[in-house]
Amino acid sequence: MYLYSVIAAAGLLSLTQAETDPRVQVALTLDTPSNGVSTTPSGRLFVLYARVDGTQAQGLPEVVEWINDTGVPFPQRGVELVRRQHVRPGHDAGPKLVVVDLSTNQVKRVYNMANVTESASLLDDIRFNPATGMGYLTDAGVGALIVLDLDSGRAIRVLDGDESTGAFTPPSGEGTLLRSSTGGVFPASGGMFRIETQYLDAAFYNSSLANTLAQYVEPFALTPSTGGTAIDAEGSIYVSDTDRQAIEKVYANGTRVTVVRDERLLWVDAMWISSDEKLWMPAAQLNRGVPFSPGGVNRIVTPLHVYTVDIGVGPSGIDHA
Repeated sequence: MYLYSVIAAAGLLSLTQAETDPRVQVALTLDTPSNGVSTTPSGRLFVLYARVDGTQAQGLPEVVEWINDTGVPFPQRGVELVRRQHVRPGHDAGPKLVVVDLSTNQVKRVYNMANVTESASLLDDIRFNPATGMGYLTDAGVGALIVLDLDSGRAIRVLDGDESTGAFTPPSGEGTLLRSSTGGVFPASGGMFRIETQYLDAAFYNSSLANTLAQYVEPFALTPSTGGTAIDAEGSIYVSDTDRQAIEKVYANGTRVTVVRDERLLWVDAMWISSDEKLWMPAAQLNRGVPFSPGGVNRIVTPLHVYTVDIGVGPSGIDHA
């Protein structure tokens, strides 16, 4: 079993706009950018809002359940899962991993991550190892992996500052480099690396091994500038191409193919594979948002959409625990 670290390489070629693909279907229509969506086998649907359109300071929910074409704050009003000012449910501020019991809609457990994060940390993604009870999180803010024992709650930080978790090229969207609102360009992407999870699990109990994990990291695939990934039951990884408005599939041997290209797939972020073998693609237009526009101007065009495409394979157990 491998854990893949995705740091996407920016494509800076002049690109022609893709046409629409009839296989790509509109699943949701939104007035707020979404950078994540998830479903349950029973049909429940959850949406994560990315308030890069200037609405972040308005006290609006970040996570909603989609019911009757409306986003309902989740898990309930007053206990919304928010990212504003790095505050999570609980009495103290700081990054956390929050577990919600979907049978009761109540917070079941909170994993505090303060001891394995830094002031500039951004916990961005998690994958699971059902065989060992471990979770693996990425720190996209500083550059590291975090190995979490889901039973005890203990966590360690590994590959801190390693090239596999760092960045060496700036990201781009629609063929244009992303810049901060002040005009700066910053490395935030690279290639895809992988490491066998047996080494991450062993390092959890062996600090000497934890300090030498880099020797087990392998280059895997030269991926494009991307907003997010998903893993299917056959072990293939789906990667969004934010320049070409496309989705690529990376097979276990590193071979890449284009699944679909569609001009509507504007900065597809964290994708999701549902049990009915559909790939969900939130087109967030993040590159047009306030943080990346000169002078902090919102250039996002509404309405926004979450799209789906049939891929003929279900989700991986390490992606959806």
